[in-house]
Amino acid sequence: QSRIFDEFAQEDASTTRRFGGTGLGLAISKQIVELLGGRFTLVSAPDVGSTFSFELSLPLADAAAPAPTPPRSLGGLRVLVVHGNAASRTLIAKALRDWGARPIEASSPEQALRDPAAAALDVVVIDDGLLGEANDSWRMLHSRQPAGLRTVRLLSFVSLDATGTQPGGPCDMELTKPLRLGELHRLLTGCSDED
Repeated sequence: QSRIFDEFAQEDASTTRRFGGTGLGLAISKQIVELLGGRFTLVSAPDVGSTFSFELSLPLADAAAPAPTPPRSLGGLRVLVVHGNAASRTLIAKALRDWGARPIEASSPEQALRDPAAAALDVVVIDDGLLGEANDSWRMLHSRQPAGLRTVRLLSFVSLDATGTQPGGPCDMELTKPLRLGELHRLLTGCSDED
């Protein structure tokens, strides 16, 4: 226990050690608490367990923090979400519904073409891994839009080392991975403003 807060302390230093040791987590936690004027403690008993705790003296807040401003509604924006990962697709679609958009989900550009709902879109949100195979499908999606809705915008999620450019031309908007929902909302709000 006297060495548990040391950095990288080993209980058994032999090459055939049976027990591990510490890393940096406890040492850093203790230092932060002490820098804030607090105390970090350990209570431990064999075959029972250990309890780590800390005490800090902190001032009371003057007033309750203001409630976060709800995100602005996207006003029924029609958004096609094309992503090969079902969990990512569901997360994005749920956020879009919460923001007042009307999402359509597809696992590939080809699946999107088979969905009659994709005949009237404002924005296509697509993972950059699918952009290479999407060129022909993208042109077909554009051609299926009603005359007044031909300016469908393309937003792609790109890796930091990707250019974000599809074979048929650059994307209208890009977000780097990992996805940040706040940034997605900001870009789509701009699309909604243009309508």
